[in-house]
Amino acid sequence: MDKKSLIGLGLIAVILITWLALAGPNKEQIVRNKFIKDSVELAEKSAIEAEKLLTEVSITRSQDSISHAVAQLSDSAEPWSLITRYG
Repeated sequence: MDKKSLIGLGLIAVILITWLALAGPNKEQIVRNKFIKDSVELAEKSAIEAEKLLTEVSITRSQDSISHAVAQLSDSAEPWSLITRYG
C-alpha cells in the first residue's frame, strides 16, 4: 500500500467513527425509549390481570347461575318429593 491509500482508509475510518458518534441516540432518546418500553410492559401486565379478573368474574357468575337454577329446581321439585314421600 502506498501513502495515498493509507490516508484514504484513515479518512474513511474517521468519517465512519464520527458518523456513528453523531447518529447514535442521545441520553434523552434513550430515557424516552425506556419510558415507552416500561409503559408497554405495564399495559400488557394490566391487560393480563384484567383478563384473569374477567375470567374469575365469569366463573363466579356461572356458579351463581348454577346455584340459582338448582334452587329453582329444588323449589319446583318439592311438591313432587312430598307426593312421593307421603303418597
